[in-house]
Amino acid sequence: VLVAELDGWSFANCELRAVGFDYVELRGAVFEDCDLRGASFVGAELEGAIFRNCKLDAATFEEANLEGASFEGCSINNARFERSKIEETTSFQDCTWKKVSPVVADRWKSAGDDAAQAV
Repeated sequence: VLVAELDGWSFANCELRAVGFDYVELRGAVFEDCDLRGASFVGAELEGAIFRNCKLDAATFEEANLEGASFEGCSINNARFERSKIEETTSFQDCTWKKVSPVVADRWKSAGDDAAQAV
């Protein structure tokens, strides 16, 4: 059950540490230069969302729909993506990560060597 609709919203230069976006509709939302460390996106609808230059360390994307989502220049250390919907249209560019979910590591590998940089 989705609890809120924030489709298309833009968040820039925001401190959103440990904020709960669980089961929120965020289709096409843009997060730019945001601190989202420890944020939770469990079951969120993030289709077409953009995360640009964000800190996503220890964020949780379990069961989230990430179809068409884009992660650009983000730090994604220890983030969790179990049972999330990651498709060929989900992109990770110039991101750094360590101890990330295997499903994301596999997606980065399939995108090529420049897609992500392991730390």
